[in-house]
Amino acid sequence: MLSAIPTTVTLTAALVATSACWAAPPAKELIGTWDIVQVAVDGSDQPRWLLTPDDPELKYRELRIDETTLELNFGYLSCQQATWVTDRSIRLSDWLRHTYPRLEGVTGGSSILEDFELSITDQTVTPLHVICRSSRHDKTEWEDETLLLLSPDDLIMSFHHSAVFVLKRRDQNAAPSPSFDCKRAKSPSENSICESYNLAGRDLNVAETYRELLRIQPDDVEAIRAGQRAWLKERDACGTDVQCLDDSLRERVSDLVNAIRTGVRFGGRAQVRSAAPD
Repeated sequence: MLSAIPTTVTLTAALVATSACWAAPPAKELIGTWDIVQVAVDGSDQPRWLLTPDDPELKYRELRIDETTLELNFGYLSCQQATWVTDRSIRLSDWLRHTYPRLEGVTGGSSILEDFELSITDQTVTPLHVICRSSRHDKTEWEDETLLLLSPDDLIMSFHHSAVFVLKRRDQNAAPSPSFDCKRAKSPSENSICESYNLAGRDLNVAETYRELLRIQPDDVEAIRAGQRAWLKERDACGTDVQCLDDSLRERVSDLVNAIRTGVRFGGRAQVRSAAPD
């Protein structure tokens, strides 16, 4: 869950005044729809986590980029009349260190990429910073974010100095892919989920969070499964109402996350235990 946002200045912002240059609209490699496939946080700096690894509020959300607009379907205002700024090239590991400074005394492991659990080769990257010219405010959510294009199909985005989004380009011919086989979808609600990238992503959030709750609370498996069956009946009552389905899926994720977090114990890496019995 997202809470207060720190005011740390990113490397990108610091370089704008000295080494950045205004860029033309983004290259064709950047234009398109991108899916967030990983939400990565610094495992060595857990006391300052604002988000958890693969936070279900953010994983599987989509980022749309065209010549002048950026849209992230997570309650962000869209960035209109975007102007791009490129910074000097830098090693990915160095960019992580500058963008996500740690508390004094926190050293981390042998590799900052491993601390973020990023399965990415350390490489030279060119940070892209976006300025939203049409904003009604002096500052927008986008102002502190940086995009790093690793390959034509792989993108990294900083998020509020708290997390790294790993994104994959969505194939134009790809169909929505929820947690179940759409070829076997029978109910109107399942068919609607199979027709929507957004609903399919939220369904994946539910499935992954549900499995995690089963894993950490083995003594409550039957009760958890009964709760899931009851919720599925409520979800199916939405039929083809997309807004109803979206609300139902989001609320279920929230309920599951709350159940998980009642058993979270902090100390080094994340350790999750079953809730104490009544």
